[in-house]
Amino acid sequence: MAQPSPRANRLVTWLVGAKATLLNDPEAGGTFIRRNLQHTSVIDLTFHTTFARTNWTEWAYLQPTGSDHEAICFTAYSIDPRH
Repeated sequence: MAQPSPRANRLVTWLVGAKATLLNDPEAGGTFIRRNLQHTSVIDLTFHTTFARTNWTEWAYLQPTGSDHEAICFTAYSIDPRH
């Protein structure tokens, strides 16, 4: 198995320090799909940190766009009552 790159290690360190949460749903399947793949792959990751004071809801896959990536949509709203 390949070793993580120094850049990947820096990203992981930052994500841990920012207390980031991975929002991708592993049960929903992959986001990168090609006809010749035996398995779908998740190469698009979405993270959330509390610095944004934003709530993300209603994640859904959109209709196929012809891309080799799945299109997603979501609703975002401020949880700060001043905004």
